[in-house]
Amino acid sequence: MKVTPNCLVEESALDDELKWMLPWYFSISDFYLTTHEGLHALKDFSSSSEGEMWSLPVPTRASLMGRGQMGEYWLSISGPRTAV
Repeated sequence: MKVTPNCLVEESALDDELKWMLPWYFSISDFYLTTHEGLHALKDFSSSSEGEMWSLPVPTRASLMGRGQMGEYWLSISGPRTAV
């Protein structure tokens, strides 16, 4: 069985970083999820009151490493700035 965010939501198995990222992603691009059939658990979680998790502090840099594009995005804006 392929593990997907929808399956993880249904099984209450989302880790803290994914719980934090999904609502943010939904808040800026809800059209991506809403245009697809199914994914009801994922859509419900991403748009629910639990969706306020994105307003909490950013997860640690270590926990965002290896998280794909969203992890790379958050690492790029949450890290210390250096002059080039």
